Amino acid sequence: MEPILRQAKLSATINHLLPFELKPWDEDTAIGCIKALANEYGVILEAGVAEEMVKSLGCCIPHHVQMFFSHIYDRSKRKGKLECSMKEAGEVYENEMLGVRGHAELTHYEERLEMVLGKELFTLAVDMLTEASVTGCLTKEAIAALQKEYTLEEADIVEAQKEVVWVLEHDGYIIQSKEGYVFVSKLLRDWWKNRHGAFFTPVLKRGV
Repeated sequence: MEPILRQAKLSATINHLLPFELKPWDEDTAIGCIKALANEYGVILEAGVAEEMVKSLGCCIPHHVQMFFSHIYDRSKRKGKLECSMKEAGEVYENEMLGVRGHAELTHYEERLEMVLGKELFTLAVDMLTEASVTGCLTKEAIAALQKEYTLEEADIVEAQKEVVWVLEHDGYIIQSKEGYVFVSKLLRDWWKNRHGAFFTPVLKRGV
């Protein structure tokens, strides 16, 4: 709610409400959830599968953990054998989580971003996120280079970038590191790269 209200200059309307942050699970909690779900639905997981699933996600957002298991369960039902090997878990991640079915689940991130930022700043946000997904980090140098490529009708580019970064941090896309900004979730980074990175040229290599 905060980014939307901030854009409409209505942040003061929620000052009386206490924020409640729903943080990602830690690895042990996520692994425990996956094993509990497997036990509940009768799916036999090869040793290490739950741990590998958590590693693939990178950040254990509850919905993503449940989504991953749901794809594994659906696949095991289709093959008529309720079990999952390490290899199969990797295939589910690549084909279901990052594929068309995963897109249907994750596309709401992109839709919300456009709704919050508007079309002009959304284009800038896509460029910034794609830079981070393809190169691994949205560096200060890349941010400065992007400033030279954009001319905005209704905002100063420096202030616009600050606003975009604030929204991306608030919505859990990126976090600041020593080098710049990196994706919090490996799943979201891989999905974004698959969706936008195929024909993307990193900003520092453009015109070289």
